[in-house]
Amino acid sequence: MKDLVVATVALLLGALGPQSYQESPFDPLWILGTILLVAYSLGQLAGLLRLPPMLGWIAAGLLVGNSGFQLMNAQMDDILRPVRHAAAVWVAFQVGIHAWPVSWLDWRRGGIVFASTLSVFFAVALGGVLLAELSWSFALLLAATASLWGAFTGVPAERQRYVLQVGVVGGSLSLIILSVVLLWSAAEGTVQADAISFVGRLTLSLVIGAVSAAIVRFFSLLPRSVHGLLVGLLATCFSAAALFEVVQIPVLPFGFAAGLVLAQHARWRRRLRYVLHRVGSVPHLFYFALLGGVLNVRLLNSPAPDLLTVFLITVGVLLLLRGVFTTIYLRLGAEGPSRDWGWELLPRGVLLFELCYATEPGLLDLLTGPEAILLEQFVVCDILVSALLYVILARVAQIVSERVRIRSHVPTA
Repeated sequence: MKDLVVATVALLLGALGPQSYQESPFDPLWILGTILLVAYSLGQLAGLLRLPPMLGWIAAGLLVGNSGFQLMNAQMDDILRPVRHAAAVWVAFQVGIHAWPVSWLDWRRGGIVFASTLSVFFAVALGGVLLAELSWSFALLLAATASLWGAFTGVPAERQRYVLQVGVVGGSLSLIILSVVLLWSAAEGTVQADAISFVGRLTLSLVIGAVSAAIVRFFSLLPRSVHGLLVGLLATCFSAAALFEVVQIPVLPFGFAAGLVLAQHARWRRRLRYVLHRVGSVPHLFYFALLGGVLNVRLLNSPAPDLLTVFLITVGVLLLLRGVFTTIYLRLGAEGPSRDWGWELLPRGVLLFELCYATEPGLLDLLTGPEAILLEQFVVCDILVSALLYVILARVAQIVSERVRIRSHVPTA
């Protein structure tokens, strides 16, 4: 029903589209309506193929945006960016609400996640230096982005909560590593001084989100009705998106920290999860469709000399160290994990996208020259693979494991 409402709204917005080549004040609405309509259609098609709808949403953005028909120019992206930021706050808040309680976390499992993060970081850095002949400073920065985890891969579900929480713990560790690398690089002068500001803005966003949620909890400011909670969440998302756009602070840490703090209260955690569940996938449709619209695959028409080498190193290291070894260890002693969940730890496109494209200056603005070109192309490839290939791999693994379970339960004659 909610998807039908989205499609109807998209059609109505599309009716306001320009009928000539003259500019119209309704052009942003027309672009947004077009993206939503295409995203809804491709999401439904992905569902028919037993693939995650997220694939269709991102493909719609790629088709309509910078990589396809280029309907989203720089001016249009400036207008639609607050909508994407508001959706990002909602997505991050939902992750934060589902990230607690972390009852499974102990020293052994925490150590495994930490070791996996460090192993990916050092393996990619070493491979970049030895095989691609990158400088150590640039290889460490590239490896820090490769070590990121993905806790923002789709609408949280009950069976995926363990996966989401592992991604949250791993993502926190990898962000610490990235921050340390950026601060060290700034001290060494290998990146611009904006690196310190970049780390500071990430930290400030987390602090603002946690403090704001703590104030709401302390003074019991949450509305008591479901309708009031929904209106309050929407108002918060758009207000935070508008404010953080002005001060150039990323919104993803704010939404996550706010959700994590509010999740400490069991009663409000249940109520907020209920509201988020009722809204469903609509905010995710907005976010992933606009994410795809921003990405520019045309940058890969002239690939950097070492792009293929560093990218294959990253994919190989992640599949081996995180998709196989980490999965085997983390599944030991877990309470009823699905057999395919390990592959769902691989995607990290949302986190990497927010670090690079959410604010200016972003991660891509910290370098200049050939290294900046290589990093930007690597990020585009990594986001596409995270959002498409890894998600498909997780779904294929799920289908295979379901068939194996069915056959194992079939009685033999």
